[in-house]
Amino acid sequence: MEIERDQSNGCAILRVQGEIVLEVLHQLKHEFHRCITDEEYYVALNLEHVTALSSSGVGAIMGFSRELNELGGQLILASVAPVAEYVIELLRLRELFTLVASEAEAIDLLNASRG
Repeated sequence: MEIERDQSNGCAILRVQGEIVLEVLHQLKHEFHRCITDEEYYVALNLEHVTALSSSGVGAIMGFSRELNELGGQLILASVAPVAEYVIELLRLRELFTLVASEAEAIDLLNASRG
C-alpha cells in the first residue's frame, strides 16, 4: 500500500493506492495519527486506486472518522473504488460514511462544514 499526503484549502488529502488489509494497516494508522497530531481534522480519503479493502481496513477508517468527529472534524471518502464501495455496502456501513465522486467535491463539503 502507498499513501500520498497532500493539502487543499486547509483540508488534508490522503490518497491510498493498493490493498487496505490487516498486514499493512500500520501504515494507514500512522498517517491517520499524523493528521491528528498536525491538527488536520478535515480529511478527504481518496480510495480511487484501492484494490482490496478488508473488514480490518474498514474498522480502521471507522475509528479515524469517529476520532475526527470527536475533535470537531470530518472524514469524507472520495473517488471510492468499486471494490471498496462493495465492501462498505456488504458490511451495511454506507450510512456511516460520506462518499463523494471526487476530491474536489470532498474538499468543497469539508470547507462548507467548517463554516
